[in-house]
Amino acid sequence: MSSRRRRTCEAPRPSFHLFGLLFLCASIKVRPAAGLHANYGSHAAKRAIVRRQTPVDAERYRPRALFAAPKDDSSLREERPRERTKLRGRLPIISRTVPLGIFLDESDDGSGSGSGSGGGGGGSDGGEELTATVWEVEHPSEMMEMWWSAGATDKDKIGDPFGVVMWPGSILASREMARHRDEIRGKTVLLLGAGTGLEAQAAAMLGAGKVIATDINKLTLKLLNFGAEKAGLGNIVQSQVFDLFSEQNLPECDVVIAADILYNEMLGAQMGLRCTELLGRDDPPKIIVTDSQRFAGTDFLPFVNKVMEKWGEPQLGWVETVMERFTGSGMLIEGDQTYDVTVRILSIGWEKE
Repeated sequence: MSSRRRRTCEAPRPSFHLFGLLFLCASIKVRPAAGLHANYGSHAAKRAIVRRQTPVDAERYRPRALFAAPKDDSSLREERPRERTKLRGRLPIISRTVPLGIFLDESDDGSGSGSGSGGGGGGSDGGEELTATVWEVEHPSEMMEMWWSAGATDKDKIGDPFGVVMWPGSILASREMARHRDEIRGKTVLLLGAGTGLEAQAAAMLGAGKVIATDINKLTLKLLNFGAEKAGLGNIVQSQVFDLFSEQNLPECDVVIAADILYNEMLGAQMGLRCTELLGRDDPPKIIVTDSQRFAGTDFLPFVNKVMEKWGEPQLGWVETVMERFTGSGMLIEGDQTYDVTVRILSIGWEKE
């Protein structure tokens, strides 16, 4: 990273859905970080041989519904029982078991099947469907209310409330990794804004040799570690506090996953800078970025494509897909919400399409 790039803020993890989203979009005014866009023009990205972007077949890749259509919320809970406990004996947390729509066929050598609660469930394609069990704060709306009403200093004490629940983009990122499982096995996978760790568990179950899960929030990483240990994947998944806005270079890796971290303009701009950092390496990693929130000003591709054009490389583009009946925790509303959501995905550098 350029030494002129300065840390400008500590941004929260992804946004909200439904009713809360409309309220917050009308209330929040995001100011661009001082000097951040100036760095766009002066970014000293190193010329590199960048592998082509891998196109995603939208029809083949259309995700399955996560659950059969329920009549009410109680049938959802019965379909996937949830456990409750307290993190370190204090904070109430609750499990969420997510069928990933990833199936292990009979020809799979088992190296990506994981252990513990990570594998399980029958697959309709004749193989075993992978599931991941993550742990979320049980009452995120309470934390959100405290954070929203707090001043800047108290917000730091409360911690980031956005990464304490699972988001749609993590499922799509997991499925994209599964399409390229041969290129995941034995590799080092780096997660940016790892949240509760769904994609971390997926990478480990698909056979990654090492998963480096980074986030700015220590509480989020505690939830991630708790889930990884319970799933028997703690020897593969390693957590690390990392600020995307710091001057530190991203850790060395073979694959980078950034799922649902683009929820304000500053994060979108910084992700563009980080992408050019990665693509400018002598041996650039494969990259997967997903975004279910699609906020105005968060699309970093115009900047990245200008850099790609200077390098003489192909232009990159998002592919959109619809996730039907996604179920996740409400941030401003107590309890789960089930809805259809359009998620955009960027997938770069894979050897096979």
